Amino acid sequence: MVVGALVLSAIGLTREGFPPSRTVARAIIAGTALLVLAGATTLLIVTDKEHPREEAAEKAELAAERSQGENPEGAVQGEGGGKTVRAIEDEFSIKLAGGNSLKPDKYRFTVVNEGKIDHDLKIQGQGFEEKTALIGSGEEAALEADLKPGKYRFYCTVPGHAQSGMDIDVSVK
Repeated sequence: MVVGALVLSAIGLTREGFPPSRTVARAIIAGTALLVLAGATTLLIVTDKEHPREEAAEKAELAAERSQGENPEGAVQGEGGGKTVRAIEDEFSIKLAGGNSLKPDKYRFTVVNEGKIDHDLKIQGQGFEEKTALIGSGEEAALEADLKPGKYRFYCTVPGHAQSGMDIDVSVK
């Protein structure tokens, strides 16, 4: 669409009497309208984002379950038990207390969101793959994992966050 607009602008600026007739002008307008409509339709079809109200309702439900002492889905996952390690998230970093090198063991990661926007934490590697639910600003969640020797990726799955720095490699040896 941008290239078409630039080409039409260049032709219009360099040729006197462009468009040559009302019919051609109407055809150009109709073609441009169709391109805009096709672009908007494609955007709507390929965009897979929850509505903010749905996400807010889910967060409220999780908070209610936590306040009643229940263990909501996504709040704690994995094998359980073990050493507790704090994982601090903000815009846009993840820091593990004690660094990015761990010994093989069972861990309970207390994930604290010190940022201003929602984050989560996913651990992936050596056949292990678990993540927390979205964690609101100032909130925390737990993620339990039995880490075997090898390399693990700790990252935020919110679109764009891992690419912005919320992605660390952790060695377990």
